[in-house]
Amino acid sequence: MARQNPIADAMSTIKNAGDAGRSEVIVEPASKVLGAMLRVMQENSFIGGFEFIDDGRGGQFRVQLTGTINRCGAISHGLQWEWLIWNTGNHSTSPPQRTSVS
Repeated sequence: MARQNPIADAMSTIKNAGDAGRSEVIVEPASKVLGAMLRVMQENSFIGGFEFIDDGRGGQFRVQLTGTINRCGAISHGLQWEWLIWNTGNHSTSPPQRTSVS
């Protein structure tokens, strides 16, 4: 079964491992976007470091945890972005309507 949001899965994995008191965690599948996010987290001292592991499939990242992550997540596309754009822009139009997805 394909993952719906691998970035959100990676952030949840990192947070859960930090909450469990682990010093490192393996995050998969690896991607350039996830690598860039990990680099930003490292520059801001949220993680100690990370390395790419080529497993012959999607790849993995081994992430060294520092215990400084309280909460992390990914912003997904959809209504949240529409509301963010509407709330920061010109209010000449009505806000986006919330619709339920079945």
